[in-house]
Amino acid sequence: MKKIITSLSLGVFLAAPYQVWADTSQYIGGGIQYGVLSTDGRSEDRTTLMYQGRLGLNLTRNWVLELEAGVSPDSEETVKAVCIEGEVTFLNPEGNDVVCSYNDSFSRQSVRVNAMYRLPLGSAIDIFAAVGLGVIRTDFDFTLASATYGDESYSAAELNDFLINYNLLVSEENELSLNNVGDETGASVDFAYSLEVGTVIADQHRIGVSYVPEYGNDSIGNFSYVGISYAWLYRFDPF
Repeated sequence: MKKIITSLSLGVFLAAPYQVWADTSQYIGGGIQYGVLSTDGRSEDRTTLMYQGRLGLNLTRNWVLELEAGVSPDSEETVKAVCIEGEVTFLNPEGNDVVCSYNDSFSRQSVRVNAMYRLPLGSAIDIFAAVGLGVIRTDFDFTLASATYGDESYSAAELNDFLINYNLLVSEENELSLNNVGDETGASVDFAYSLEVGTVIADQHRIGVSYVPEYGNDSIGNFSYVGISYAWLYRFDPF
């Protein structure tokens, strides 16, 4: 009898998680997010496109846990900045600033868990608010491409050779540099949280506006992000 009771107790214990899962409703989804990424030290914001996948678990009709993953393809653009000021008059007698062009490319991958509250407004429309926490990996490549002053143009290699020769032959005490704007290549993984509001239509179309407050570090700078997303959802079970 004792063995029977023990076996039954063990069976109930093992079956409990499956019963909890059976009482929930699950869905998957895929979509895109389009947004604006702001970076400290840059005068212009960058627009980004991210492909997203979602796995959701309705604990109740109102409360949802959602796993969200996203990846953005490489985004490339050319950035120009004053890299040597006009005091180097023998290089540019008219005192023009030397302007450097940089190839700036980066990509992002993110994984986040969202806690969402859904409020039905009608038979086919819900509104929701969500708080998310996760990690964002940023791969970046910021490299010098060329430099111009006046009507002259030089490649990155020619400009670097000039800097080396100048510092060796002309000025040993006051070295000339590119105003702290140099090549940077690498990757960084950072924690970030998000706030999101939106609507779910017919339990199939999820539209949201999200905000990611400032995150980052000294190696890649600090970012903040605002975006709008759409996802098509497929639910395995009704509520």
